[in-house]
Amino acid sequence: TYCLRRPSWVINPTRVVEYYKLRFLQDPNVAYGKFACMPPDAIDSYFGSKDKVEKAFRLNRSNVDENGVFAKSFRPEPGIKYYMHVDLAQVQDRAAVAMSHISGWQQTTVFGDQQLIRPKIVVDFVRYWTPTRERMIDISEVKRFIFDIVERGFDVGIVTFDQWHSVDIIQELNGRGVKSEKLSLKKEHYDDFKLAVYEERVLGPKI
Repeated sequence: TYCLRRPSWVINPTRVVEYYKLRFLQDPNVAYGKFACMPPDAIDSYFGSKDKVEKAFRLNRSNVDENGVFAKSFRPEPGIKYYMHVDLAQVQDRAAVAMSHISGWQQTTVFGDQQLIRPKIVVDFVRYWTPTRERMIDISEVKRFIFDIVERGFDVGIVTFDQWHSVDIIQELNGRGVKSEKLSLKKEHYDDFKLAVYEERVLGPKI
């Protein structure tokens, strides 16, 4: 038995490198480790490259502080659509609201011949609420914060929520003209985000 550290397409004569193209597009970090014999430094970590994550979330400024106070410079950009996702909680976990927008587009060449156009994403803020033993999170505070964003003139394309306790707030937001719906995050959503981080298409605050 011989043990060789070689890419799959070198060891397996029935495969060529193009056979793995889709796998590299879907999850380059896993593909490099599994097929190219170039594993990441991290072990058993979804984000195998800590450096990429830290580079993506490196901005020292914060548009919204921990008390929900907006920075004076935080104003909507003309012609820009903003998107929010909300993860509600009350007792054990933090509740959080994140808002992002597309700042432009990036052309990526894959395998030397395929051109892909993908969005460059700016994370405008991540605001969270932490429950204590004495006080659980007041969902109405989260709702008020979302309306504060709209009232400041941000053109919010949609607000999405996880399943937990979101029916009433979704109905109220839609009733007040703010498009809202459920979005249960799945692996495909995390994979899209991870790819954007690895391709350095994400820029956000250091949290």
